This record gives sequence, C-alpha cells and structure tokens, in this order.
Amino acid sequence: MLKRILFFVRKSENIFGFIILNRMRFGVVRKDEAVGYGNFNKNLIEECAVELAKIGHEVVDFELTEKMWHMEYLSKKLFLGSQEKHMMLNELRGERSTLGVELGLIANELPDTFRIAGKTMLRASGEELAADALDCLGEIKGREFDLLLRERELLKKQFYDYWQSLDLDALILPISYAWAPRRHEEGFVACRFHGCLTNCLELPCGTIPIRYATVKDEGFDFEFSKKNRMMKTLIRKNL
Repeated sequence: MLKRILFFVRKSENIFGFIILNRMRFGVVRKDEAVGYGNFNKNLIEECAVELAKIGHEVVDFELTEKMWHMEYLSKKLFLGSQEKHMMLNELRGERSTLGVELGLIANELPDTFRIAGKTMLRASGEELAADALDCLGEIKGREFDLLLRERELLKKQFYDYWQSLDLDALILPISYAWAPRRHEEGFVACRFHGCLTNCLELPCGTIPIRYATVKDEGFDFEFSKKNRMMKTLIRKNL
C-alpha cells in the first residue's frame, strides 16, 4: 500500500483541489443510532482503520448523528416536493421515473389527510424512517420550501464545523446498512440512503471495494423489537 496519497480534498466551502499527503487524518463512522450497521460494514471499517494506522495515518471516530441525517430527509423532501405531480428525475438511476419506483405511491393519489395520518401512525409505532419517507411525498410551495432549504443549509454548516473541529482530511463511512442489497432495493432507498446524504453535502466521494464477504460478516447486531423494524426486516432479507 502506498504511503503517499494523491487526494481530492475540500479546501473551503466551494473550493476543491488535488494535494499530495504523506500523512492524513481520517474520520470513520462506526455506528448508527436509528438502525445499526451489519457486521460486514463494522468489520470493514475496523480493518480499514487498522491498515491506515499501520502506514502512519491518523484515524478518529466521526459521530454521524440523527441531526446530521436530518439533512438526507430534507434533501429528499425538497427534491420530491418540488417535482411535477406524476414524474420525477430519478437521480439514482439517471432516468425519468414515476414516484412509484422509489416510494411505491403517486403523489396526487395520496391526499394530504392520508399522508399526515399515515406519517403520524408510523412515527407513533417507532417507524421513524418510514414516516419520513411518506412525509416526503407532500408538495412543497413557496415559503415552506425556503424555510426547509435554510434549515438544511444550517445543518450543512454544523456538519462542516464538526468536520473542521476534528481537523479531518477525509471521511470513511459505509455505503449502506449491510452489503449491497440483492432484493427490495427501492425500500432501502426510500427509507434512508447514504448516497443522498453525501450528495446533499456536495462531497466528492467514491466507493472502494475492499474484499468479499465471509461467514463472519453475515450477522446484524440490532434490537429488532425497537424502532425502524421495517428497515431491519429489509436488511434481514438481504443477509
């Protein structure tokens, strides 16, 4: 493994550039409050941290809080709420697609009363991620759009303030809760998507394959009886 790294790095809010670093300071995301990470991701994060430390780089914990994750929800809500009623630009696949592809519903077939009632019932039963996904289907107009946008910008600033307080060069985080989903991908995307978070933050990023999964990676350590059981069920079906 090379000890000198050519790295694409954020230099200030809107300025990026290439620099050569002999020693970097990496933040790593080891845990998730809402759902939890599969053993595969946990093992890979730890293996990466060990290897980076061996060649002289610093590795520190980066706490990806629910407050930070709220940016992902706001981005999805702003995006979906400002699209035409029947169609949206599916940014994940780069093609025109009905809302049903991602969320299983058509916006104008879901009256606000049902949407609000559904969101309330889901949240009361601990399905917070599903409630947020349903809430994203509502149309956003005028002042509400501006307020949500300002809220997201404030959260982005708080994220980068935290990044700077740790003096990081780069951040390592899982791309999903377990390995790449083989089934029900739309369900994962609708509930919570790591890629949406990095897109919202306008971070230059890439996916790096490390190794194949083995038997030790198959577990998923979470308390199923607690919140967000829908997402946990999807994860179980993909392990």
